Amino acid sequence: MQVFFTDDDYRFYIELMKRGCEKHHLEIVAYCLMPNHVHLIAIPEEECSLRLAIGEAHRQYTIHINSREQWQGHLWQGRFASFPMDEA
Repeated sequence: MQVFFTDDDYRFYIELMKRGCEKHHLEIVAYCLMPNHVHLIAIPEEECSLRLAIGEAHRQYTIHINSREQWQGHLWQGRFASFPMDEA
């Protein structure tokens, strides 16, 4: 399912992530936003940083899109997945 519909949607999502990352101490090293999902390379300062920053941004973004489109329910498919990366 598509989650980004306009250029403004991408900008709004980036702003939400920026706020969430500042609030929850998450550093985004790189990102790729596609019409139906997101890829992030992130460094959490605390164990809960990733979950809190992304969860908050996704909830706020879903509320925004649901309100605008007069939809209800989930926008993102399930819980996000995270995988540790090597420094090499």
